[in-house]
Amino acid sequence: MSDISENQRIRNYYNVALKLVMKCGPVACAGYEETNIDFETKSAYYDFVTIYDKQVEDLLIAGLQTAFPETKVIGEESTAEDKSEPVLTDAPTLCKLTSNCSGYRGFGSAAVTLCYVARGCIDCFTVEDLQPWDIAGGALIVLEAGGVVYNFKGGEFSIMKPNCVVAATKELAKEVIGVINEADELRERQREAEKEKAE
Repeated sequence: MSDISENQRIRNYYNVALKLVMKCGPVACAGYEETNIDFETKSAYYDFVTIYDKQVEDLLIAGLQTAFPETKVIGEESTAEDKSEPVLTDAPTLCKLTSNCSGYRGFGSAAVTLCYVARGCIDCFTVEDLQPWDIAGGALIVLEAGGVVYNFKGGEFSIMKPNCVVAATKELAKEVIGVINEADELRERQREAEKEKAE
């Protein structure tokens, strides 16, 4: 398979996934706004799942498998629910779908997750709506380790407004920022269309 066809295949996955994520957005937002939300625990008392988590995952899996029938999907909630052990094969596989309706997960804290980037355990991390003390130490560790920290627009990171993209390399950070901006533009177009429809 040529590089061009491989790149196109990845782009197709991305285009479908982006549309599905935009469709799931209102469901996830409803989960965040609900103050009296029912939930079930999974492997431990602090590992829980809400009805919104399941709805988002169901939408994603159905959409992905409709668009790409040959693709295997391993979802966080469905795997926990049936207590199955995921098996990786040679088939294209999309893993670890989660809506985060139950709150911030990551690796327990932004600081710990940033340390994993600095160590090379994960390649990239994006986060917003935190406080300076949540991220100051971790951001410094990433920079000292040779990683990069940008704001969502690709500009200089501000510790007083820690909405950031943290990555192992500048190239990866710029690629992720491009994806974020593309999704933001699509969301804005959808909002404008909904506003015009309502008027």
